[in-house]
Amino acid sequence: MISERFSIEDIHKIRRNNYEKTKHLSHSELIENTNKRAEIVKKRLLELKQKKSSL
Repeated sequence: MISERFSIEDIHKIRRNNYEKTKHLSHSELIENTNKRAEIVKKRLLELKQKKSSL
């Protein structure tokens, strides 16, 4: 989906994809979806931070 050289077109593709996935969600479903995705990112960032500190 994302090209080797990240560009503005890649950003547009990501935004279109996110819109298509969420366009039929209610407000509460959208908030729930956003929170779930944020938790995944938080866990990943914590893993990277722990990996970096162990080096």
